[in-house]
This record gives sequence, structure tokens and C-alpha cells, in this order.
Amino acid sequence: MPYQTKKDLPEAVQHLPKHGQEIYLKAFNAAFEQYKGDEEKAHATAWAAVKQKYRKEGEKWVAREAATEEEGNKNPSFGRIIEAFGEDGREWEVALIRAGLAKSGTIYPAEVLKEAVPLFEGVRALARSDEEHLTDKGVSTRNIVGWYDQARFEEEEIRARFHISEAAGWLATMMRDAWRRGKKDLIGFSIVGDGRATVRREGGQVVRYAEAITKIESVDPVVNPSAGGRVIRLIQGEGQQEGELEMIDKLLKIIEAERPDLLESKDKANLKEEEIMALFQEAMKQPEKQEKEGNKETFKEGQGQEKDKDREDLSAKVERRLAEAECKTMLADKLAESKLPEITRAKIKKWFGGTIFKEADLDKVIAEERDYLAKFAESGQVAGLGAARAGMNEKDKVIKALDGFFEAEDIDKVPRFRSFRKAYEEITGDVSLTGRLAEAKNLERFTEGLTTSSWAQILGDSITRKMLKEYNVAPLQDWRKIVSDITAISDFRTNRRLRLGGFGVLPSVAAQGTYTELTSPGDEEATYAIGKYGGLETVTMEMIANDDVGSIRRIPVRLGRAAARTLYKAIFDIFTANSGQGVALTITGDTDYLFKSDDTHGNYATTALSHAGLNEARYKMRTQTAFGDSYEYLGLTPKYLLIPNELEELAFKLCMGAYTLISAATTEISDAPNLHNRERMDYIVVDYWTDANNWYVVCDPKECPTIEVGFFQGREEPELFVQDQPTVGSMFSADKITYKIRHIWGYCVLDYRGFQGRVVS
Repeated sequence: MPYQTKKDLPEAVQHLPKHGQEIYLKAFNAAFEQYKGDEEKAHATAWAAVKQKYRKEGEKWVAREAATEEEGNKNPSFGRIIEAFGEDGREWEVALIRAGLAKSGTIYPAEVLKEAVPLFEGVRALARSDEEHLTDKGVSTRNIVGWYDQARFEEEEIRARFHISEAAGWLATMMRDAWRRGKKDLIGFSIVGDGRATVRREGGQVVRYAEAITKIESVDPVVNPSAGGRVIRLIQGEGQQEGELEMIDKLLKIIEAERPDLLESKDKANLKEEEIMALFQEAMKQPEKQEKEGNKETFKEGQGQEKDKDREDLSAKVERRLAEAECKTMLADKLAESKLPEITRAKIKKWFGGTIFKEADLDKVIAEERDYLAKFAESGQVAGLGAARAGMNEKDKVIKALDGFFEAEDIDKVPRFRSFRKAYEEITGDVSLTGRLAEAKNLERFTEGLTTSSWAQILGDSITRKMLKEYNVAPLQDWRKIVSDITAISDFRTNRRLRLGGFGVLPSVAAQGTYTELTSPGDEEATYAIGKYGGLETVTMEMIANDDVGSIRRIPVRLGRAAARTLYKAIFDIFTANSGQGVALTITGDTDYLFKSDDTHGNYATTALSHAGLNEARYKMRTQTAFGDSYEYLGLTPKYLLIPNELEELAFKLCMGAYTLISAATTEISDAPNLHNRERMDYIVVDYWTDANNWYVVCDPKECPTIEVGFFQGREEPELFVQDQPTVGSMFSADKITYKIRHIWGYCVLDYRGFQGRVVS
């Protein structure tokens, strides 16, 4: 589980300096989320992050000294700036990686870097925090700051031209300023990619030797590349950790001490890991007693015991590694011989991969899977579901197989139905498609409550699950960002939302004076009633007989998207109704349109979208006063900018740019910081809006009431009902099952003060 505070950290981490503990906590929690709860990987990632900043001296952890510029120029683990092109700071000649031994203990040969040059062509540059860079998070279009081209290998390093995007003017300004002032090492470049390596002994130490760089994901500008950048993820087998390299180094030393004869004919510099392990295992065998003179070795008391302990510890590790290697080879061979489908082999590999197991256990599982698959039809379509396994009965498997049909993928390792007709026959037993489910023969196989009406119910449940997944698709839920209140409504009567005014400024009271009556504040109320939305959808006998997979799979998609789109459109139509002036309010004493330019609302104008226009809308929103109290300025600021897709690029620059956009036409940028970026203003693209120029802003719904959406009985998601009786209704009269989707909700605007509209003429 993620750690909440530093007090919760493991005892070994408690010995770190406070800053080191913070690094460990943040890195562990981020990796725990990335690796979906794999604590082993999370701990490894966290320690790697700590060791980039600290090193251990005896029993103490001390901070690593920052690398000097000279060291940085020689270190292949990160890049540096070489030369600037142009005056605007948008093009730079940079060195990305240099041949040689990196601080990480990896050797990058010149030949490997030469072959990797094409991988750097066109690669992206991302601006993200050290934590995001270390854990591969923050990969978003908003974080892209540029790209690289003209990649080449010269002077023992890969160089490229770094182009900074116009949207990242802040980076160009920073680099230009640092270059002019002689601070060329202000930032560096760190590579994120994949590679392949072997373990070798070079210059008396064990190192990774890069054999190939296979993929480059990004080259990121970072603050401290030697500390925060993970350069290349070199893969050898399942991957090598720093501790494993140390173990291999110790193995060689013990072999040299115990059985130097085993290394006499070997090239120690190029021994592979498996060769070292085999030699070590041979060295651990009890040697035959040799009586030759001069060959007896005398040990001082204590030296032998210490060596024995090291040997026993390493022997246990090596035996486990050898056992894992043997099991890995056995697994690959057995699966290749099994002739099982690829998806089944992948499942078994996932079960046994990385573990030590007995051959008999693997044989048993392969045999079970072969018997299980034998019950499938020759065409590959589902004809049976096999015997139920522990924890999952027949009904559970049927449900998951039908869910898998709609998802087009297996659910919880249960093979999905690939044919809808087969699903119908499997569940009902009605292989002749008579529609008389009561006469089905196969229902007796189900022991967990399947009845003659189970087919319609199970199908309805699967459709519902897929429908709700489609309903909750992220873009169609953007309306929630601007809604301040989501409530449960118990009936269909008119709902009233009352708001009281204020008392204004209290009058002063003279010494021994009499307090006067205050003017009671006024009130107003917004009203609305909920309504029903929905329709019918059917599954016919013809669809089942014709096995119309595509049409049937689209049913829940259409239902879910329709329900979500209906509500989504209703909320965003609030802005565009009445030629862009918004809906008519349902507030007592105020039934005007939402956006009005006079003193009643003061939230309407015709200004085009620009930095100046956004500033003007911000000013208008800040000067709104509370209802019934003209002395109370609300001080609201825009949180969301709502635009059609034609204005998306301009909205991105206005909201996300670090510096002020002077002209929307020329994209000219000033040196002044962007106020709207500092305030973390975001934008929402409403794709169906047809006017390419109108735009609106909404305040943070937490700061001021905006819109209320009420759902009947609090049911925010649509409901699905089935007409499944075989003797009445559509099942009887038209050979079809009818499903009804129902969604009950309503909405109203609570207050105009948190809105600003710009209807551009």
C-alpha cells in the first residue's frame, strides 16, 4: 500500500536524511500506482531514486556532489547544449549521449550509438518533473515542448538539432537567457528508451555492455540529468538490478580464489552470466582431496568461516537463479510442444513465468487446458464452457463469456463468446431457435439458479454493464466540471432552490444611541422539474439466427452514448440557446437570458477570443456583486474556457502558455508571465458547437453556484429494463426481446454571476 507519511516508511529508509525519505516516499507511491500495486518494483524504483541523490559511506547516507561541467561533458548518461541557432532561442545544437562508460555502470560502444542514430530522428521532447520522468508519467500532449532532427554521430557522441515549439516559449526564453549569461549547463537532456545488454568484466569491475538501443521514447530537458534521468532501460533476460551485478562480481572473485583452474582457458572479460553461474556451481562442489606436496592451502582461523558464509549466501542465490533459468527453459519448451492456442499459452506463461515449479505441475495445467479447449467447436466459436473451476460456477462463466462478447476480449481469463447464436444456444439450450425456452434441454446443467427467463436477464445485465461503461466515457462527462450541484430528486414536482440576499453595510451606532432595524434581505428562487428520457431497443430472432455480431455489439454502445450525449448536450446548450445569449432563467424576478450586457447581468459582450478579451471577461466576472448586497464583491475568476473546436489551438496557448500571447493572428509572445496559466485556467472543447467564434468562461463551481443537475432517486446512470415473458408482449407477438432504457433528470441555472459570454458578431 502507498505510504501516507514518513513515519510509515520501512526501518531501513528511516536511516536516510529527511530529504532522502521524501524522495523515497514520493517515488514509491508513484511507482506503486504505475505498476498497479507491485510493491517489489515500487521499492526498487524508490531506492533507485534515492541512490541518484545519496550514497552510503559506512553506516551513513551522504548527498552526492553535483557533477561538474567537465564531468557532464564526458558522461554518456545525459546530454548538453553545444550551440544556439537564431536569436529567438528556438533551435539548439545538442549532444544527447556519448560513447563510453556511464556512471550507471553501463558501457555504450560507439558502434551501438551509430546504429541507434535513426531512432532519434523526430523524437519528442517532454517537459515534466523529475518524479514523472523517473516513473514515465506525465506523457501528455500538454507536456510536449519540442522535437529533434538532423541526428548524427560525430566526435564520439550522438548530436541533433533541438526545435522548441511555439507553445513552449518559456523554455526558449530560459535557454536563451542562460546561454547569453554563460550558464550553459542550466539544463541537460535525459533519454528515455529501451535497449539490450549483456554483463561483462571490464577494468576489474562487472559492467553492463550495451549491445543495442532498440527504442527511443523521448529526450527530455531536465534540471539534473545525472540524478533524475533514466537514460536507457537495458534489458538482459528479465532485467539486471545493481545488486545482481555486484553478486556476479563476487562470484568471479570466489571462483578465482577457490578454483582458479576453471578460469585458465576462459576469456574473463567476455564471460556471459550463465557461464559464470555454471562455473560457480562447479567451484562449489567438494573438491577431491589432493595429497600432492605444496598444494595444501592454510587458512587463518576466522578467514575460512567468513569465506564459507559468503559462499553459502551466494550459493543459495545462484541455486535459485539456476532453478529459475531451468524453469524458464522448461516452460518455453513445454508450451512450444503443447500446440495450444497463443492466448492459452500466454495465460499459462503468466501463471508460471518468473517462478520455480515442478514439471508435473506444469504438465497437469497444460493437460487441463487441452481438455478444456477440446469442448470448443471446430470453428473456434464457443460451443461449451468446460468444467467450472474453483471460485467460479457455470453461471459466472456464462456471464463473463457474454460480457466478453460485448467487450470483444476475454474477461478474467474466461473465453468470450465469439458467436451470438452460440451464446443463445449455450444459455437457453434452444438449438433449434424455437423460442420456447421452457422446453430447452440444457438448462439442467446450470446448478446456480439459471431459469427459463435467465437468457433475457443475463443478456440484459451484460448490455447494461457495457452501456454504463460507454455512458461514463470521459469526454461526454465534461459537463460535470462546470456543474456546482448534483442532487437526488424524490418526485416529479417543481423543485425550488431559495437564495437569501445580504444586509449590506451595518450602520454605525453612536454612544448611548439606539440600534435601528435592519432592512430584511430579499430572496429569490430558481425552479426546475425532472423529466424522463429513453426509448426501446430489441433483439430479434432474426438477429440471433443470422448471428449478426456487429449489430448486437453496437446495441449497448448506442444506448450508453445516447444517454450520455443527451445530458451532455442539454448542459452545453445552456450557453448557445437563443443565438448564443443562453437559456432563459427560471429565477424569481429574473427570466432574462443567461447572458445580458446591461446592469442586470453584466456578463455579455461581442469581443473575439484573445488575451485582451480574456482579461476583460475576467475583470467583468471579478466585479460581480452578491445578490441583494451591492457592497460584497464576489471576486470570482474564470476556471474553464468553453470553445468550439475551431478555437482549440488559440485556447491552448492562452491557457497553457507560460508567457502572454500578444497577437492571436501572429502568435507573438511577450516576456510578461501569462496570468491565466498562473491561475491554472483550463479549457473545454465542445465539438458539436457550430459557431466558430463564440466563447464562454465559467468560474470554479466550488466558489459560486452555477448549474444544478438533479437525478430521480439519485440514479445518475441510465437504467435498463427487459420485457422477457415468453407468453406475452413482444416476446410472444413478434419473436423479440425488448429492452427499455430510462434516464430521469432535470437541471437549472442557479446564478448568472459565475458566467461570462462572448457572442462574436
